[in-house]
Amino acid sequence: MEFPSTDQLNTLAEAREAYSQLLEAHAGQADELDAVKGDLKAANEMLEEANEKISSLADELNTARESEKQLEQDLAQTKEKRAEADSRIQQLETEAKSAEAKAAEICASVGVDPVQVTPGADEKQADLRAQFEAITDPARKTAFFREHRDALMGN
Repeated sequence: MEFPSTDQLNTLAEAREAYSQLLEAHAGQADELDAVKGDLKAANEMLEEANEKISSLADELNTARESEKQLEQDLAQTKEKRAEADSRIQQLETEAKSAEAKAAEICASVGVDPVQVTPGADEKQADLRAQFEAITDPARKTAFFREHRDALMGN
């Protein structure tokens, strides 16, 4: 059996050393690759969570937009109803003025001056009328009437 020469032994030793270094480098790269794979997996999970949140927020935004459209429609309908009510109020006020003028015209045609009725006077007038009707003495009743004539007549 022949032994390898010294040059060959040096070369084999160097080859073994290079091979050992290569194995160590490969082992380090494998660890780094595993770490990168772990980081990539974590990044993908975070991306999925972010996509889910974006999807949820997009759904909420769409719901809010639909709600806004409905509120705008409701507002438009309310404005229409208000315009109709304002128009009806104007019409009723015109009719009331017309009825008041017609009543004054009728009163004038029969020779009676129209009496202005005020809303607050009804209670006072009713109270005075009750007092007036409760008086049985004709002289006192006449005096009461003369004293409260305008109120009793609605003036």
